[in-house]
Amino acid sequence: MSAATHLDAAHRADVVIIGAGIMGASTAYHLARAGVTDVVVLEAGRIAGGSSGKPLGGVRVQFSDPANIELGLRSLHAYGRFDEELGVDIGLRRVGYLFALRDPADVAPFEAGITLQNELGAVSRVVAPAEATRLCRYLDPSSLVAAAWSPGDGFARPAAAVHGYLDAATALGVSVRTGARVVAIDGGAAARAGHVRPRPARRVRLRRHRRLAPRAPHGAVVVRPRARRGARSSAAGPACTR
Repeated sequence: MSAATHLDAAHRADVVIIGAGIMGASTAYHLARAGVTDVVVLEAGRIAGGSSGKPLGGVRVQFSDPANIELGLRSLHAYGRFDEELGVDIGLRRVGYLFALRDPADVAPFEAGITLQNELGAVSRVVAPAEATRLCRYLDPSSLVAAAWSPGDGFARPAAAVHGYLDAATALGVSVRTGARVVAIDGGAAARAGHVRPRPARRVRLRRHRRLAPRAPHGAVVVRPRARRGARSSAAGPACTR
């Protein structure tokens, strides 16, 4: 089932999400579940048509920085409840992730990463070559110095997760538009002059980009935040440069 719906050029929304990949789809669903349903997702091509629909779908906690470790933990938790919560089988198989290490110089960085993973609640450890070959019989123990193992990691079907999130989001009131390439984020005359004090926008208006019409493809969209009442410009310096 396609989650795409048609939006007219004058559509207004509290939240505009650019991109209907896994990040955009998850954001749209969780906003809607929290009660924020005046949301539009804009996708230049098709749903899950970019990197979210092409990988093998590995889901893991074996990273070396806290943000990705915590994201991996939250993803595994969410994917583990996906069928129960959304009624969609995304093919999650928690078969574990094994990184085979052949260079002794790689062992210390992996050990440091595993220490951080364990501190954040992930289950992972360094294993000896003999155990690595028991876990994966295709490995040659004579070529290994160690391996990094996380039994709770695995893989899923990423495109199924994207569609599952977006179908649930649209059922809650979110709008999704495919074939809508965002060509600019228009902050108004003050922003074009480069002297705007950033303030959160209450509403967002979408319109067709008339000034770029000769070059912009059909369906191109400009995202224009509507200025808040009482917003002031500032000459303190440019908030953004081109």
